[in-house]
Amino acid sequence: MHSNSPYPLIFFLLLSYLFVSGCQSNAEIRKGEKLAKNHCSSCHVFPEPSLLNRATWDKSVLPEMALHYGIFNPERSRKPEELSNKYFTEEFPKTPLMEKKDWEAIRKFYLYISPEKLKTVKSEPVPHDTPFEVIPLKMEKSSPPSITAVLMGVESSKVWLADQNSRQLMAFNGSGKLQNVLKSSGAVSQIHIRHSIGGIEQLTLANIGFSIKPTEASDGFVETLTLQGDSLLHRAFVKDWLKRPVSLMYSDWTGDGMEELAIGNFGKNNGDFTIYSLKQDDQWEELFKIPEPGTVAVRSHDFFGNGKEDILVLFAQGNERIVLLENHGGGSFDNHLLLEFPPSYGSTSLDIVDFNGDGLPDILYTCGDNADLSPILKPYHGIYVFLNEGGNKFEEAYFYPFPGAYKAIAGDFTGNGLPDIAAISFFSDYADGDQSGFVLLENNGFPDFLPSTLPIGHLGRWICMDVGDLDGDGTLDIVLGNYSRFNDGVPVRPSWQKGPHALILKNTIK
Repeated sequence: MHSNSPYPLIFFLLLSYLFVSGCQSNAEIRKGEKLAKNHCSSCHVFPEPSLLNRATWDKSVLPEMALHYGIFNPERSRKPEELSNKYFTEEFPKTPLMEKKDWEAIRKFYLYISPEKLKTVKSEPVPHDTPFEVIPLKMEKSSPPSITAVLMGVESSKVWLADQNSRQLMAFNGSGKLQNVLKSSGAVSQIHIRHSIGGIEQLTLANIGFSIKPTEASDGFVETLTLQGDSLLHRAFVKDWLKRPVSLMYSDWTGDGMEELAIGNFGKNNGDFTIYSLKQDDQWEELFKIPEPGTVAVRSHDFFGNGKEDILVLFAQGNERIVLLENHGGGSFDNHLLLEFPPSYGSTSLDIVDFNGDGLPDILYTCGDNADLSPILKPYHGIYVFLNEGGNKFEEAYFYPFPGAYKAIAGDFTGNGLPDIAAISFFSDYADGDQSGFVLLENNGFPDFLPSTLPIGHLGRWICMDVGDLDGDGTLDIVLGNYSRFNDGVPVRPSWQKGPHALILKNTIK
């Protein structure tokens, strides 16, 4: 008996349509993946879709990526008035660098593969059990704290603070008493003591200019201040018209008996890492340059055991990586790429220490800058240790999840002879209770670290940190700087604004 019902035929046609559509859809996704890996790996590590949730890709990151390929969508891209601000934007291509259908394929690939939500990483509750006494540093009758740089002046037993809002450089003693106030301008990003001899102290300041956020402006500079006691004897520019210098270091890399000066100009889409040598006319002349933006940190160490100080440079701002500059003397360096990270990592700090006692320098690294296109909690933000496996080949050996990690410094804070880790977070999980923004990882034999913290989250939002033996008792103290008014969507807490400019964490280990 034969049925004349049309339903079997309709069902068959529907299945055929779905099959063909599915094949076409899969083919389009594969095409988008191929295009993405081709185009999105040309400037930095390929950003896997799994690094961000779908909404962040759709509403924020992909529209910004499109601009860099000359594709402007009035519904998704930044507004024309934003694109015309010469200080905060860059020149985008006037014509598209790829066909719009190819861009749409890339976009569909990211939105199809990316997760609805990122996995949540919750650390176990951290005990309030550290060897530190908290000493607040506060200048009365001042604007809300906006500390951008701190320095532990061990030789002079002073703590130096740079405040952006009040445009002041302040010095406190170890007991928390204000000793000196000097004028500054803009946002000081680093304070460095170059000399401290016979009561004469010379500070070198890196100043990024008037905005703490990335810009294309060249209003940054490096200057020196010469002090005798509390008196300012001399102030001089070293280099000016710089693109947001955030790091500097002196060392004799040429081996001529004279110190050179390395400056990392973070910039935005334009910047550089440059080494200068001092000439007889007291002018600093360019010796070596990497013309790329994003320098975050600079460290110096003899990695090859030949008696020459090499340079380790951490770059952020898209092409995130750690580069080793092998020093051949006379201003000649070979560039070795050690480690690379995706743009969403937001690299923030770097330190060099031998964690496992094998005599080789290891790398302490943090990532957690969450101020730009993707301000969401990320499970891969935190504190990393990369062990030197020999031949300056580095492998990840430890990770501690610490949302918004901003800086980590290694040192023996607990007195057991092993390098511990002190770290701060500026983009902490503030929605999850009273996050302190500080953690101490006690080293009980690598890679066994015991975390602890202090109940200081209500006092400030910690953006900078330094370490040193402030009181000369043989133990390492810590200073934290409070930037209370950062405009990044995090609700500003009144207790941050009324809180201290900084905290000394005085080590009480005997």
